[in-house]
Amino acid sequence: ALRRINLREGIYQLGDEVFAGCTALTDVLFPTTLSSIGAKAFKECSSLETVDLSETQVYTIRNLAFSYCTALRTVSLPQFDTINDDFYTNAFIGCTSLSEIILPENCSNLEVENGVLYGKNHYDEWFAMSGLQGLGMKDISVREGTTRISFNAFEYDENLVSVTIPDSVTEIERNAFNGDINLKTVHWGNGLTIIGQSAFESCESLEEVQLPNTALEL
Repeated sequence: ALRRINLREGIYQLGDEVFAGCTALTDVLFPTTLSSIGAKAFKECSSLETVDLSETQVYTIRNLAFSYCTALRTVSLPQFDTINDDFYTNAFIGCTSLSEIILPENCSNLEVENGVLYGKNHYDEWFAMSGLQGLGMKDISVREGTTRISFNAFEYDENLVSVTIPDSVTEIERNAFNGDINLKTVHWGNGLTIIGQSAFESCESLEEVQLPNTALEL
């Protein structure tokens, strides 16, 4: 079984599903030339514990790239010039052990605070990108100044019981809290206007929802 991968220098892209389902894989050495990781590239590599991209040129991590890597604890990211949705589209969904995201020094457009990874786009708007499920946080307060909660940001987080959304958030994107089966309470901000498709689907413990008057689109 494949246990270790040493990718040679000169490789700049990893294709979709290239190492998906390699359940014995524990270690990957990424080349400095790497710039893009394809969709589901390492999906369900359930023995992979660390991902170190700090010395690479990666600017895009595509859909579900490291999804359901259930042993993954630590991810080190490189410096990014701009942050967009292609960078981190639910790349680490289902990584139930993920407890640490290491950012480069002087990083100006990514921050980790109280178990949440935040990104700043080219409009200088901060958005909540992902929760760190491995921390086992039951209560999450999205920080003030955040303008939206990205799609799939807290999807399938079975730890989450309560979430507080500040007035600055205007949009909760699709599937943001989908499958959070223990989520009981949502404290809504007064700036929310859009709630995306399936944002709270399968939140079976959520018994009552009182939306703010500002909500215009569901």
